[in-house]
Amino acid sequence: MKKQLLIALALCTTQISFGQIKPIATYIAEHYNKNTSVIKLFTTVNDSVLNAKYKQQVTNYVLVTIDELALNILIGSKPQSASIEIPMPDNTVQNVNIVSNGFNNNEFEITLSNNDKTQRPTGINYRGVLQNDTKSLVAISFFENDIIGIISNKKYGDINIGKIKGEKNLYIIYCAKDFVDKPEFKCGGDLTPPNTTLLNNKRIKQIANSGNIGTLAIPKCVRIYLETDYAFYQAEGNSTANVTNWLQGMFNLLAIVYQNESIKIEISQLYIWNTQDNYSTTNVFDPLNEFTVLRQGFNGDLAHLISFSPSTTVASGGVAWLDVLCKNYAYATSTPPILPLNHTLNFAYSNVNWQGNLPTFNSHLKLISHEMGHNMGSNHTHWCGWSGGPIDGCYTVEGTCAQTSPAPNGQGTIMSYCSDVAIQTINGFGPLPGALIRDRYNNATCLQACSCTNYTLSSTTTNAKCYGISNGGITLNVTGGIQPFSYTWSNGATTQNLTNVNSGIYSLEIKDSTDCYKLLIDTIKVNTALNGSLQVTAPLCNGNANGSIKTTMLPPKPNYTYGWSTAATTQNLNNIGAATYYITVTDTSGCKWRDSAIMVAPLPLTGLIMPLNQVKCIGDSIRLLAETNGGVYPHSHEWNVYNRTTLLTSTDTAINNLQLTSTFTNNKQTYVLITVDSNNCTRTDTFVQWVNSNPPSYSKVDDTICSGKSIIISPTSSSVYDVYGSSTSSTSIGTLPLSVSPTITTLYYVQSVDTNGCKSPKVPYAVVVNTTPPVPTISTVKDSFCLNENATINIAPINYNTYFIYDNGVLIYTGSSPNYAISNLSLGQHTITSKIQQGNCICDTFSNSHTINVVQGPALNITDATAICKGDSLKLVASPNNLGGYTFFINNTMIQNGALNSFNSINFNNNDTVHVMYSGIGCKGPKSDSVIVKVNPLPTLTINDVAVVCTADSIALQAVCSTCIGYNWFPANYLTSVMVANPKAFVDSTIIYYAQGTDTNNCKTIKSVEILFSNNPIKTINDTTLLISHSINLTTNGTHYSYSWTPTDSLNCTNCANPKATPYKDIEYVISATDYNGCVTKDSVKIKIKIPNDIFIPDVFSPNGDGENDVLYVRGESIIDLLFVVYDRWGNIVFQTTNKNKGWNGLYNGSNAEEGVYVYFANAKLITGKEVNKKGDITLIK
Repeated sequence: MKKQLLIALALCTTQISFGQIKPIATYIAEHYNKNTSVIKLFTTVNDSVLNAKYKQQVTNYVLVTIDELALNILIGSKPQSASIEIPMPDNTVQNVNIVSNGFNNNEFEITLSNNDKTQRPTGINYRGVLQNDTKSLVAISFFENDIIGIISNKKYGDINIGKIKGEKNLYIIYCAKDFVDKPEFKCGGDLTPPNTTLLNNKRIKQIANSGNIGTLAIPKCVRIYLETDYAFYQAEGNSTANVTNWLQGMFNLLAIVYQNESIKIEISQLYIWNTQDNYSTTNVFDPLNEFTVLRQGFNGDLAHLISFSPSTTVASGGVAWLDVLCKNYAYATSTPPILPLNHTLNFAYSNVNWQGNLPTFNSHLKLISHEMGHNMGSNHTHWCGWSGGPIDGCYTVEGTCAQTSPAPNGQGTIMSYCSDVAIQTINGFGPLPGALIRDRYNNATCLQACSCTNYTLSSTTTNAKCYGISNGGITLNVTGGIQPFSYTWSNGATTQNLTNVNSGIYSLEIKDSTDCYKLLIDTIKVNTALNGSLQVTAPLCNGNANGSIKTTMLPPKPNYTYGWSTAATTQNLNNIGAATYYITVTDTSGCKWRDSAIMVAPLPLTGLIMPLNQVKCIGDSIRLLAETNGGVYPHSHEWNVYNRTTLLTSTDTAINNLQLTSTFTNNKQTYVLITVDSNNCTRTDTFVQWVNSNPPSYSKVDDTICSGKSIIISPTSSSVYDVYGSSTSSTSIGTLPLSVSPTITTLYYVQSVDTNGCKSPKVPYAVVVNTTPPVPTISTVKDSFCLNENATINIAPINYNTYFIYDNGVLIYTGSSPNYAISNLSLGQHTITSKIQQGNCICDTFSNSHTINVVQGPALNITDATAICKGDSLKLVASPNNLGGYTFFINNTMIQNGALNSFNSINFNNNDTVHVMYSGIGCKGPKSDSVIVKVNPLPTLTINDVAVVCTADSIALQAVCSTCIGYNWFPANYLTSVMVANPKAFVDSTIIYYAQGTDTNNCKTIKSVEILFSNNPIKTINDTTLLISHSINLTTNGTHYSYSWTPTDSLNCTNCANPKATPYKDIEYVISATDYNGCVTKDSVKIKIKIPNDIFIPDVFSPNGDGENDVLYVRGESIIDLLFVVYDRWGNIVFQTTNKNKGWNGLYNGSNAEEGVYVYFANAKLITGKEVNKKGDITLIK
């Protein structure tokens, strides 16, 4: 049973032929670039499985994939026009010429119910026609992963172009008339606004007779608010991007339908429920009422709610308020929908569903455009109120009039129910409904101007020549917008540019192809008598050439020529001095203007510096007086003082700008006065003054004396030096040299004076007085010390700067510590004395003398040593043997200490020196005389490396030693001799031999060698027979390192231990195995091949999923090529394969095949070259 498409308040007309080209064709003819190259986006897909799948839904179609790179380039570049190659369902290829529809840049609002932000659609929308059919209609939108499009003309009807749901890159192009289960349109009823009347026949007749289908005088748009429910969001995979793409693509289809009726619509807002909505789903009327109440005051002129029915058994449908564009209703309602005073009813509702997984854009387009047609004033085409009665009788008439005949085949219009004879998009609304909605559109006072694509204007004006020459003009530049543009100048011209016009003010009205309007006003002027002025800027300073003359011409022109009396040709003169200047200005028309200017410079600046007093020494102060004149008053002054080449600032005092007091810090100082007038002109005056240098300052360093002593302060040069008791004193206490005897540290001030009376600065000189220290005393903890024992000397008193210690009159210590440990004292008696120093004062008297004695313990003897071999033990004995304390040393390193008087070791090296020392009670004794140990090296013996014997064979052993005089081998097993260097060994197992070599010192060395015996056999499988195309594992045993199989034919591995062989002929395989010792073993196996010469096909199978006999295969080990086909009893192919490993699983078109008898045919080519044909019956049971 066919599904019914329920449309409430949808009125459809029959097909009406239009003699003239429709607006969309005109639009394409004006905007399409004929030089556009053809874009190939689609590649046809020929797949028998897919074809069988979709034949159940559409009888005639073409499957295609998209060149994704070409699609992304198209979307990214957004060309204004394009030509796309379209594979058609009748196996032809047609080109569509398309132009961007202008609403790609329409910045409509997108709102989500959860208030999240969403990205705008990234696709591009086009409208156009078939290349060779100007009466066709094409609308297509391209997105990153989707295409939404319709082609409509008389030949094909409506063609859907879209993606198959659930497929990644698979699209279908098919004729809507070939859809197997076509939707049938039914009406749910009218929703005429309360307290209003339906359209009267007289008004309809007047509109119908007008025949007005032209463009509007004033461009304006019906702004459409679109909303989708939560079920629609879920049907689009919970993706806001998918929903916005679908809405934009569908709106592109809607817009071209209404554009063909000379009505412009645009999106004002998209609202997407991505959370649960509150709309009812039981019928089409409740959601419209709820939508009407909820969205009062929406953003737009008409509002449309689009919902989704998840079940394909539920009919699509819609409902809309009739004739509500730009109308308000002053009454309130008390029954649903509950509405306030001054409400609107400009709402519609459409419920859509998908026909399986195929795109049905034409059905959705007819549904939504139908309901919008009601909002704009049109009834159904089977309404009795039309002029002349119902337009068609495709459905029971609405009203009281006679039933009429249905529309002819293919003549159904948008407001009709003529699905049985095909409603084609190209038919549009038809004459009467189209004229009616255009009338409502033209007279709707609430509509605003359409959104425009922004473009900018700039102009270049060419003024007329002087004295009435009329060659003015305006050149216009247009950037952006959608071409072509129309131009209307205020003088009646319709060209883009104005030429050969008189002076005056000109205005331009310009519109692009979307009727976006702009106004430009520009002025063309005529040259009159030239008029100019000279602005003189004199040089700021006398003698400078930085003056200028600025020329200003009226009217201002860019192409004046200038001639100056200086021969300059620039408009302005710069960097000039005082003089009289003449100018002649000529415009491009030869008009001239002359003038002159006199430039006067200020008087020059003058200056003078005079001293007011005399100076002779460094440190004296000088007073200077200056005077300046000329320039531009007032003047400012700045003094700079240079000490030879260094700028001084700290000692200068300026008085009244022109007076200066300065103190000399050097014998030459330069005074510079910089004068600046009001024009920032400067003058520099200089005054140089020399004075005598001061004598050198006293340079002796401070001295230190002991208390009660005197010191002479000596001069440091030939100058006269006066000594003062303080830095501020003016009374001298003497002249150098001067003897002083201060009792405490005293500071003196010394000043030199030369013959000019110049004095150096007073220099401080200190005499530091230190207290003389007392005579020290010395003590030690004992008076007798052992040899090598430290003797600590203690000095009193403490806390003095420096201590001096003497041993037998020789200074041995100077330091700040009163305690000092003397080391390395020699045997015998030592007399110790000391002195103390405080500051620079040393006690004049030595301390008392203190005597200490240094002694040592008894001496020992050690036995002589004999020669030994390296690693042998040697015992050394010290005497006498009853002292109770002995310390042994090897090469002066202690290696044993204790009561034992002997030492035994195996770690001696050749020429080691051994000593022994008494270490008992009392002082240690001296080391004994040295004993040198002679250690003979072991002989160097080498022997064979590890050797391998692969079979029971002998091997020669070889020991090599250049210093050996004898050999001994062990064990003696299998050896021909044990006393020679090179015996032979006859082994039958792995063994280790040891060889000992002895030299002339009877020193011995032992080395070993391992003899590896390898007899590692391998064993393969026995010779066998194998069915062709079968495999067998070739196995080995034993431990081997590497393998090599020959020949390599039909082996999956030629260098492994156990390869798999699949031979196709008799063969003998040979294995060579090499073990880790390099021994090689070989073996072989023979395989005889058995080749079957037929195929086998079972006559029954049971695909019931029990794992047994579920799949029907053609069996035969020798098959190399196969064709296997299974037919049902009507001759339909239910299964076909050319793969011998693929069988029939009992499925047909995705469903379980019926039980019964099927016929098969098999053609097989065997490996022997034989071709086998078989046919027969197969019984399928469950």
